[in-house]
Amino acid sequence: MKTTTKKKINKITMLEYLKSLAKVNSGNSSKSFSVIVSAIIGALMGLCVCFAIIYDVITNGMIKTDLTDMGIFILCIGGYSAGSSVAKVFGDRYGEKEERDDLGSPKETEE
Repeated sequence: MKTTTKKKINKITMLEYLKSLAKVNSGNSSKSFSVIVSAIIGALMGLCVCFAIIYDVITNGMIKTDLTDMGIFILCIGGYSAGSSVAKVFGDRYGEKEERDDLGSPKETEE
């Protein structure tokens, strides 16, 4: 007979996440927020490129857009996303390591 264990999943709302960004000693920082925002903006810009190609095919029956320029634009989107995450990566790699709870606050140690 199999027994399954259910893990308790803590749901964090966006408002709680934004409140945790304002805390002074939290693991969620403005660096994390900037990575999230840059990923969303990069995805939206990538979708714009897709819609431009689809629109070009629908109206002209073929792709007349210069794909070299679109490729360079997509490369710039990747550079933007990677550049915004550099501070987060180096901060996490070389920063102090502490155990944190779901909202990013340091866990209280029992004495």
